[in-house]
Amino acid sequence: PEFEKIYYFRWWSYRKHIKQTADGFVVTEFITPVKHAGAYNTISCALGHHLREGRWLRNARYLDDYTRFWFRGNDGKPQPHFHKFSGWVAEGISRVKMKVGREPDSDVTRVREARATIGDQAELFVDANAAYDLELAAARARDFAESRVSWFEEPVSSDDLNGLRLLRARKPEGMEIAAGEYGYDLGYFQRMLDAESVDVLQADATRCCGISEFLRVGALCESRGIALSAHTAPALHLHPACAIKSLRHVEYFHDHVRIERLFFDGLAAPRNGCLAPDMTRPGLGLDLKRRDAERFRMM
Repeated sequence: PEFEKIYYFRWWSYRKHIKQTADGFVVTEFITPVKHAGAYNTISCALGHHLREGRWLRNARYLDDYTRFWFRGNDGKPQPHFHKFSGWVAEGISRVKMKVGREPDSDVTRVREARATIGDQAELFVDANAAYDLELAAARARDFAESRVSWFEEPVSSDDLNGLRLLRARKPEGMEIAAGEYGYDLGYFQRMLDAESVDVLQADATRCCGISEFLRVGALCESRGIALSAHTAPALHLHPACAIKSLRHVEYFHDHVRIERLFFDGLAAPRNGCLAPDMTRPGLGLDLKRRDAERFRMM
């Protein structure tokens, strides 16, 4: 019941800020006009929050219109008061990842717009979540290469080891194929590496039997000369990742970061695109915010 109340309250609040305009739908931060807003009372500093909160909307048009407004609503250019990709690149995060595959026909345009927005100072990653078949994945790899995409995550199902291997063999220069986030034990990752299916292996300690198995996956990657990427949950992965020689990076996934900030004290903040553990704190360095978490208790 409490979750239902939260859901409907959030929708009730969010829908008040969805505004239909001559340039499509936008999301406002304030109901009444404010002097520092741009066209249609929009404010760029809230864009990241609006997109994250609106991802559960069934109709994709709302966020598609809103994203297009900011990135291309000024005669094909970003809005003049738009702060590029919020503060991600400004914080020194040198890689930006976006989802593709939900609407394959628009993916090439969206990727091209993302590259134009972040400029040349950051790498651009795409994650298809296994939405493509082999033929379409190969075609999209060539298309995305024109926007200098350097990371193609799960272009086909992670169970299709032969398909991943073929894509890896035929990929454009400068692009890496990544997969493995659904791995659940060491044998899963062993099979993926035996098939030579990936350039970078992903592993998630919340799925692969915890930190001990995550460390074993790191050792496996080191023995094969393959880089490892920690999938999401940065607060959980930070400490064990420091012990893995084959580590490429930790995914700083905003949805997880938001939840971590809600429930824990002691989180590391990125500095110049890097996370560093606080060696004065024991364990993972985290303290549960019991009072804040209490309202989500189920029984």
